[in-house]
Amino acid sequence: MAMRGESPRPATEQYGHRIERRSVARSAQERRLVTDAPLKRLTPEGPGIDVGLLLAPAMDGDAGETCTRLLTTANPGRTNVLFVTTRPADRRVAQFRSHAKAEPNEIAVVALGRAASGAGRPTDPLVTRYATVGNPSNLTRVGVEVTKVLSDWAAADVDVTVCLDSATALLQYADERVVFRFLAELVDRCRRTDAWAHVHLDPAAHEPSTVSSLLQLFDVVVDRTGGYGDEMVESLGGEWLE
Repeated sequence: MAMRGESPRPATEQYGHRIERRSVARSAQERRLVTDAPLKRLTPEGPGIDVGLLLAPAMDGDAGETCTRLLTTANPGRTNVLFVTTRPADRRVAQFRSHAKAEPNEIAVVALGRAASGAGRPTDPLVTRYATVGNPSNLTRVGVEVTKVLSDWAAADVDVTVCLDSATALLQYADERVVFRFLAELVDRCRRTDAWAHVHLDPAAHEPSTVSSLLQLFDVVVDRTGGYGDEMVESLGGEWLE
């Protein structure tokens, strides 16, 4: 954790990550601290940068506000939001709605493990699709449910944003290689269906090599591990858009 007044180390440096075939710049233009400004890299205002990794401690209550901004496009009313979550589904949707400044068009939830219990089923009227996978280690089934939603929405005239919360939980149920393949397929599916997506990860819960391995799947990293509520946004390829 960086002391107040110090510049936090970029996640790609902190975890010793290097991305082949991409130029990872270290200039001030390629990384910045943000507090109140929206994170435009993961919205239609930043085309081509569509999948991000959100690094945050598991107990970081303010990460929900960051997550909401990553799910909010320039046109909320024509945006469909998909949650793939191991957290109680009703609370996850309620947290999003409490931070969102405008209603999305539609919400879908794929609830995993304990989140799939009947007691946690969302009652929010915007939740029009709800699927459950009782065993979070069955990532093939999770992938099928996600594909159903993204395929249906790809035919609609809407923007699509996706939140997977969290990769840390999935790594408790499945082997790292299996989770890596699942995330790679999820990222590929989101890109092919023009969906903006982000994945939650608590880096303190994993070996640096695990974090470094996962980083290569993403276009940007949003790092909340520096403390004091700061967010560091770093491009893993390309240039920042104004």
